[in-house]
Amino acid sequence: MNPSGSSPSSEVSEQELVRRKDFLEFGDADVSNLAEINELAQRYADAVIEDFYKHLLSFECHSACNIDPLSRGIGVQN
Repeated sequence: MNPSGSSPSSEVSEQELVRRKDFLEFGDADVSNLAEINELAQRYADAVIEDFYKHLLSFECHSACNIDPLSRGIGVQN
C-alpha cells in the first residue's frame, strides 16, 4: 500500500495527475530532469530510503508519529 491507502498498482487518472502536478508546481522541465537521472536514482533508491527511515526512527516520536518502515516494505527482503 502507498501512503494514500491504495495499492501501488492503482491507476491515477490523467485529471488527478494534472491536479497533483499543479499542486506541486511540477512542470515539463521537472519531468525531463527526472528522466535524465532515472538510472542513477534507481541504483541508490533502496539505500536512500532505508537511511531515511533509520533517521526517522532515531527520534522518540516515531511511534507517536506512526512511522512503521516495515509497513512500507523497508528492511524486508523480497
